[in-house]
Amino acid sequence: MGRSGVTTWDFGELPPFLVRRVAGADIRAYPAIVDNGKSVDLELLESSAAAEEASRLGVRRLFTLAARRELSAIAPRVPRPLASPGGAMPTRALNDAFREQLLGRIVDGAFQLEGEAPLRGRRLRSKRSSPPAPPPRWLFRAWTQSLSVVALELDKTLAALKSAAKHPSGRAAILDLHAQIEALVPSDLVARVPLARLDHYPRYLRAARRAWRAP
Repeated sequence: MGRSGVTTWDFGELPPFLVRRVAGADIRAYPAIVDNGKSVDLELLESSAAAEEASRLGVRRLFTLAARRELSAIAPRVPRPLASPGGAMPTRALNDAFREQLLGRIVDGAFQLEGEAPLRGRRLRSKRSSPPAPPPRWLFRAWTQSLSVVALELDKTLAALKSAAKHPSGRAAILDLHAQIEALVPSDLVARVPLARLDHYPRYLRAARRAWRAP
């Protein structure tokens, strides 16, 4: 079962589990597609849950490799990360992580991987043989347009809260709202939030600006 450095769909069905004889006992092992960054490894893991979690990322890696031409054209145009509510300046590591998160979500959407259990057997072959829809370039445009609106509203909100924090009478409320915004816009926002929900974020941020003005 074990293979390393796999970059294409050249393997067949992955069974739900395999049974091995170890020290006179039958032990189940669970085949998984494990992402190692530039390729995937086919391994046996100790639990079904671990195999499913690993395989989701492994499947994404294989589709990323299959779409590398389109993704390489998109990658240089990925925008900067959203402003940090805590005021931290974006580092190269954060920029790289943001880019990887966004490209990963584009792959998920293009190959219909979102919200599914890892693809195995016939489902895997079916996905492999069907064209991606919508195409990565369309998803990139949709994500960047949505992120640009969120970035604008986030900048306005952080500036308004910074100005309001100068007034001692509202400091406690401002600190509370600031904490809420930090929870709303974590550094891994793109990895956590689907595109459809991201479209609501400008409304959430405008509501936060109105809240601190409320009597």
